[in-house]
Amino acid sequence: IYGLQPGTTITYDLFFEKVHPDDLEFVKKEWEQAIRHEKLYHIQHRIVVGGEPIWLEAKAEFEYDGQGKAIIGMGTVQDVTELKKYQEELLEANNRFSQLAEHSRTVAWECDADGLYTYISDVAETVWGYSPEDLVGRMHFYDLHPAEGREEFMAGTFEVFRMKESFFNFG
Repeated sequence: IYGLQPGTTITYDLFFEKVHPDDLEFVKKEWEQAIRHEKLYHIQHRIVVGGEPIWLEAKAEFEYDGQGKAIIGMGTVQDVTELKKYQEELLEANNRFSQLAEHSRTVAWECDADGLYTYISDVAETVWGYSPEDLVGRMHFYDLHPAEGREEFMAGTFEVFRMKESFFNFG
């Protein structure tokens, strides 16, 4: 992962030489806190190999001498570059979806088997006058439907849920 010859011992200086400049302060702080027993060393950061950034997930434990001074660090490192790339793509897609929903005034929502909202997009406040905090875990999808015809609406909607079908133009 580090672009070193097999069997190369990774020293303190060599380790930090590989850390991406933008992550160096963070990595050093986390490392020092772990050495002083203040926290576990389990972080994600970048290194630079051949001029290219590589995302790592690193975990380490330390052995200490009789005076409590760290004498060796042992750990594992995993290349998570692809995972980070997928997370970024997912975040970008989510942002595009949110923008599209907001501009089209489309409320995206999810509910549990009883019809209780478990997710509502932020645009609900603009479209329905209720914030996600007003609805999620507090109201059922049918609570917003007019009292007249609510029972038929609930029955029809739960039937669609039971059949695991999609529906559109939901009121």
